[in-house]
Amino acid sequence: NLIADVRQGGFAGSATVAYVGNRRDTDFEAFPARTVVLDDYLLASARLAYVVRPGLELYARVENALNARYQDAFGYATAGRSVHAGLRLRLGE
Repeated sequence: NLIADVRQGGFAGSATVAYVGNRRDTDFEAFPARTVVLDDYLLASARLAYVVRPGLELYARVENALNARYQDAFGYATAGRSVHAGLRLRLGE
């Protein structure tokens, strides 16, 4: 994993890169069960935020930015790229 965080004035951002190497798993749908090798993959995500005023933040983030196709467990799909944006309101600040 590699993680970088930056804060400058009202801006904040982060980037994350995670590499997972080849690994073995078991295919229980086969009879008899067999060992399979799951491919390696690289996941990248990023977040950017701006404090508009105390208690109000504008943000955007992207997860699985490279749209990697991968499996953490054999036979189970994982999410593709997703993009989120919005306003975060913190009361009492």
